[in-house]
This record gives sequence, structure tokens and C-alpha cells, in this order.
Amino acid sequence: MNQKQWRFKFCCLIVLIAVGKFQAQRLSAVQLYPQNNQVLIHFVISAGVSCSGYRISHSTDEWNYQVIKDVPQVCGASGTDEPKDELHANPVINQINYYKIELFPFETAYASVFVPLSSANGTVLVCPNPLPKNQGSLKIKILGGSNSSMQGFICGPEGYRYNELNFKMDSEFCELPVRFTQEGLYYIVLSDGTRSYNAPFLVLDSN
Repeated sequence: MNQKQWRFKFCCLIVLIAVGKFQAQRLSAVQLYPQNNQVLIHFVISAGVSCSGYRISHSTDEWNYQVIKDVPQVCGASGTDEPKDELHANPVINQINYYKIELFPFETAYASVFVPLSSANGTVLVCPNPLPKNQGSLKIKILGGSNSSMQGFICGPEGYRYNELNFKMDSEFCELPVRFTQEGLYYIVLSDGTRSYNAPFLVLDSN
């Protein structure tokens, strides 16, 4: 390789590094907040060169997405980080909802969340709450739920079903054998065929 070729390749490498920095990660702090049977979608566009808009899509199977918000306007060029909040008014209740956030022309971020029914007409309590990760069981109290057959599941922090549940309540109290592998916010969702019950609970590291 002669000196001219070496200089040319070196210049190309510098350009590629500069482009990589120029197009560094722009989407951050993506968070999904289920509330009142809706989902608040929060994310931050980091300061940098302008983007040409963003689009948010929703899916119930992680494969087929439908656009729920399209903002085709200049963003991300204010010189400071730009937080964004968008509300999805029609998520699928008592199911995992998947979201795709596209920032043009830079990148795409994915996130998922379980959306519990806010108007559940039964009451379930998790004791204790927060729950130590190494406890190995989940103690619940269902008000008025004695002598009822319960079906449901526990949803984990990443929005996936963690445990399927099927048990009989002999009293208002029940202890379920469940082992948790990670910290975070979980939901328990139950039904006795007439009423529905759900409640959030935290799992924390006991160390």
C-alpha cells in the first residue's frame, strides 16, 4: 500500500468515526406507564442535530404494529434534551401491549407493558408489599374471595407473563409458591368467573 492509499483509507476511517458520533443514540429514557386503562408513553430525544419526526406504533403480538401517533416535524435540534409524552387511549386491557418508537432518520426503540384493568371490581392485596426476592412464595388476601376457584397470572417487569395461576381459595388468605428471579414491578391478575382482581406489587433484592 503506497502512502497515498494509506492517507485515503485513514481519511475514510476518520469520516466513519465522525458519522458514528454524529448519529449516536438519540432515544433514551423510554418508559411506559399504564394508568386508568390507558398508557402514557414517555421518551427523551437527546440534544443533537435535527430529526425529521417520530412515529409511535402499537402491537398486541410483537410482530404486527399499527401506527397510533405520527409527528412529521423537525425535532431534536433545540440544543437540549427534549422529553416527549404521548397517550395511548386504547391499549388492550389485561394483556401485554408492545410499542415501537421510530425517530427519523436515526433509530428505533421497543418497549412493552402489561395494562391491568383499572375498574376491576374485586380487591386483592399482596402481603408484604414490597416483597423480598428470595421469599419463594406470594401471600395474597382476596376480600370476599373464600371458597372461590381462581384463574389468572402474574405479569413480570418486562411485560411478559411470569406465572400462570389456577387455585382454590379456602379462605380470604392464600400463599402461592412463586420464585422471583429479578427485581421490579409485577402485577397479579385473577378472576373467579364473576369478578376480576388485580394489584401491583414490588419485588426487591433482600440483600
